[in-house]
Amino acid sequence: MNIIVSFTKLMNCFTNKDHKGTLNMEEPVKNEMFFSLLEKWFTYAIIWSFGATVNEEGRKFIDNNMRDVESMFPHSGNVYDYYINNDKNEWSSWEEKIGTHQWKPSA
Repeated sequence: MNIIVSFTKLMNCFTNKDHKGTLNMEEPVKNEMFFSLLEKWFTYAIIWSFGATVNEEGRKFIDNNMRDVESMFPHSGNVYDYYINNDKNEWSSWEEKIGTHQWKPSA
């Protein structure tokens, strides 16, 4: 049950009109790009809710099965290595976003 709650909370975050980089579900005209991004955010939420509870072996399993079901992912790395870049409507590497240095949260 917690996984379903996590999934729905993630989808709620990604469709919140008050935050930059999310989808506005209240947008009156929904074009092809909107639906393409919605599919990507839905897939991302599945990965980080259902697939967030697995170990390294489970991540490989999730990666292989997600790629079998959906071919939208880049060929390198695994599905956990990417986020959705709304501006480009594509999967982008986390390394591009945070750089190659070790990221640590502030104290």
